[in-house]
Amino acid sequence: MTPLLKRLQANGLIRRERQVDDEHLVQITLAQQGVELRERARPTSVARGRAAGFTARDTKEVKSFLERLTANVSAC
Repeated sequence: MTPLLKRLQANGLIRRERQVDDEHLVQITLAQQGVELRERARPTSVARGRAAGFTARDTKEVKSFLERLTANVSAC
């Protein structure tokens, strides 16, 4: 993961900040360029979902599931 994150940071897409109370934890956020890239990619994601036969509701359900999965894994 670290090499990928370093490349994303070097390309100005993300910011990595160590937590003050625990230096083992690194908070990763989108930099402005990352936000802009996400917005430009959004229509492509919607088109892929439609091509796969996903409805807007299907997409919301998948997103919700992935968010829960991420939260559960992070809590371990």
